[in-house]
Amino acid sequence: MEMCFSPGPAIPAGTVIPVIANPRLAELRDPSEDWTGVTRRRAQKKLGKHSPSDRSPSSEVDSDPSTALVKKESASPTNENTQTALAAIIAGKIGKAAVPEVCLLGKTGMPAMLEKFAEGAYDDYMRGRPCTDYLTTLVRVNVFHAFVRNAQALSFNAEWLTYDSISPFNKSGPGLGPATTMASCPTNMLPTALQLSVEHHPWIDFFPHPRMRDNFLRIVAEHGEDYIDEDEMCRDVVDVGAGAGVEDAALIVWGEPWDPRGWEATEPFLRKWGWLLDGCTEMLEGTNYWRERRGLRKLKFN
Repeated sequence: MEMCFSPGPAIPAGTVIPVIANPRLAELRDPSEDWTGVTRRRAQKKLGKHSPSDRSPSSEVDSDPSTALVKKESASPTNENTQTALAAIIAGKIGKAAVPEVCLLGKTGMPAMLEKFAEGAYDDYMRGRPCTDYLTTLVRVNVFHAFVRNAQALSFNAEWLTYDSISPFNKSGPGLGPATTMASCPTNMLPTALQLSVEHHPWIDFFPHPRMRDNFLRIVAEHGEDYIDEDEMCRDVVDVGAGAGVEDAALIVWGEPWDPRGWEATEPFLRKWGWLLDGCTEMLEGTNYWRERRGLRKLKFN
């Protein structure tokens, strides 16, 4: 079976993708051998590592990602070298060993850089010269943009980018204030009972399927927040600065960000984080729909 986006070996035809409910490593002989998530929030390696006090006055940018990625400025010709440099900075194309350990999405200036990169890639596409080297970066830029839009639907402000934020659905975090949602908020984005009771970072609230959010929060509620390496999950899903490619693990958004059928999980994501999609029928159906659109074979789930 053809491998989507990856030159590596594909899952053999007919192989069933396990969607399991327990992320614990099967080869562990003793719980003490589990080094997954060994510290709380892994020393600030979440969506936004830098707090406002870390920001330099000389590097002020629009701190609201909901406007930084959405608003359009006057178009200007994109220099190919500049675009390549942006891709290298954003995607961490400096070698796996040198990839920064912190997520760059909360870093001052990153939202504006993402916007500039996206506009340049779109201009290249419109000129009939799309660059396939930008694919890895664009996949996660699109996911970040989708999360921004879902944050808007939930009436969350820019503080969701800070690493120590707590979802307003269960507790008011730094600057978040009380939980309110827009009247037009899609019903599947409304908080579940677990979202209201289990303390978590706001980025979990942006996943489009309530079962997916609950699958994560149920593990946290039963085993504690260090049971899952949430920082690694964040890097795989949305961190364009981590240097990860779609051949590692990724979600791809094709449609409206709040529509579970508009998302696709890549094969590496399913191997690594398949338990998150346990019971998420619409997202699994969406995955096969978008694969078929590109002429790829359907995946089987159990």
